[in-house]
Amino acid sequence: MPYVLRVDEDMFKEHVSFEVSAVPWDGVPDGAEVALAGPEGVYALGKGAGGEVVVDERIDSPVAVEAPCEPGLHEVDEAWWKAVEAGVEGHGPVEDYIVNLSLPIEARSEAEAARLFWSYVRLLGPENLPLFIAPYGNELEGQAYLQGVPHEGDPEEE
Repeated sequence: MPYVLRVDEDMFKEHVSFEVSAVPWDGVPDGAEVALAGPEGVYALGKGAGGEVVVDERIDSPVAVEAPCEPGLHEVDEAWWKAVEAGVEGHGPVEDYIVNLSLPIEARSEAEAARLFWSYVRLLGPENLPLFIAPYGNELEGQAYLQGVPHEGDPEEE
């Protein structure tokens, strides 16, 4: 029997940087399929293992399905689980991508530039730093992304 784990809204507030590998939760049967749901739908799929939900797959665009409103672990039927699986985009082979983040840095040395780069990345975060992503070997088809969503233009002009 599959399950849905409805978690606190704050866990998914910044979905683009959501990097959980396991969520402790008593009562998850080992090997059980579990969907992690938040206010906008299902964000991840995983399996029960030793009292945790081990996340196997993050979902970039949350699957909008009706999920229980109350936080906690809930059993769901196979039809609900199939609807979630059908709504997951990008199910398919893994591909290679070039991901680029370039920042102009004024510094007195390469070492200082490296330190400042990481400071700016932490300070500005995914909501302010566009990434340029292209399929490997086809860099001319690159696209700017801001918080995991295709983005046109300069984020500072908005």
